Amino acid sequence: MKETQARATVDLPHLIFQGREPLRFPGMIRALQAPDHHWPDSCLDEPFVEATVGRRRMVMITDPAVVTEMLRNRTGQFRRSRLHDRILGSSFGDTLLQGEQIEWPERRQAMLRPIHEASGDVAVDPVGLACTQALSDWQEGPVDLLRTARHLTMQALWRAFFCDEAEARHSDPLLVDAANHMDRLAHAPLQDQIECLRPLGTRAVEIRREDNGDPDRLMNTTLLFLHAGHDNATATLTWALWLLARHPGIQQRVHDEWSRGSGTSRPVPDLRAFPLTSAVIHETLRLYPPIPQLLRDVTVDLPVGGQVVDKDFIAVLGIYAMHRHRRLWDRPDAFDPDRFMDNGLTAHRRLWLPFGAGPRGCVGTSFAFTVLSRAIGQVVTDYELFPNPGHDLTCRVDYTLRPWGRAPVRVTPRHPGGRS
Repeated sequence: MKETQARATVDLPHLIFQGREPLRFPGMIRALQAPDHHWPDSCLDEPFVEATVGRRRMVMITDPAVVTEMLRNRTGQFRRSRLHDRILGSSFGDTLLQGEQIEWPERRQAMLRPIHEASGDVAVDPVGLACTQALSDWQEGPVDLLRTARHLTMQALWRAFFCDEAEARHSDPLLVDAANHMDRLAHAPLQDQIECLRPLGTRAVEIRREDNGDPDRLMNTTLLFLHAGHDNATATLTWALWLLARHPGIQQRVHDEWSRGSGTSRPVPDLRAFPLTSAVIHETLRLYPPIPQLLRDVTVDLPVGGQVVDKDFIAVLGIYAMHRHRRLWDRPDAFDPDRFMDNGLTAHRRLWLPFGAGPRGCVGTSFAFTVLSRAIGQVVTDYELFPNPGHDLTCRVDYTLRPWGRAPVRVTPRHPGGRS
């Protein structure tokens, strides 16, 4: 049962683009911080939309082939925007992410070394332990998804990247304090969030002291890794579980998928056996990509949608707008994971870029899918989710796209008296 008619009637939160053409922005930073206030609704229909900012130009591009070409940057013509580095640097300082392209692959491998080195049978399952701990205080009634998701994703990230097997069996009090502090600052300015992670960052740098490099740059990169590595997954998991609560038929199908075979009873289940769960994650990230736009500097004339955009502009690669583009998607504002099932996953892959693409794509994509899949599987195995009337989530964008709201679902244990 696919709930096609029921899904069509569900009104989900979305950004409302309020810009009026011709577009003359008061400043680039303001336009990037609140894109829905400045770009027009036509960005959901056209392959590109152009704006002027003083004597400079910004162009939002939503043509999938062009966006992918720019992200892969095989010709070296579409470099990371200096404006992007300036925005990132104002919060995190100088990081390895701003290094030359030739340096980045080596740094990327160094960051992901603990995951790459883990192979074969494992005695400790850090993601499973994180799920168990984060859900341990759930009882029947309303639950704060955002708080749970933050503790779960931070625990998974820390245990996987900064712990040996013995340490991964236990929760570090410093980590719990950081997660609680981050939860209180969930909608605070980014700089405040970064500062509350600094004690944990200091511990992480000490643990990974064999990673060579300038100490300040290494600390800044670690803070960026800790923040982005859990905060984007926190938002996605919150959205996904809330969407499942709003779509009980899909939730039941995901539960049935995990009930077949070994499900969460295996230490490290083969996630390829859970295609619907993967589709739920794909569709959640389509609707609510944590990073709604990426920037590139363009110094060449650029063909887009049968036209040519004159060179020398900042390209805003509109990931959110592309994901909801009315010429690219059927029912673009509906939650329909089935569009990513079977052959649909391949058919839609070029239209779906929440992690970016190419050499600057997200370093933690596979790990994020592991955490999100395991978390969703554990939740639907142990609990049934329902909407909590009057506490729905809404969208909030401040450079990044985040859910806004607390306790948006109610839960009922599927196994009274304890987990099965």
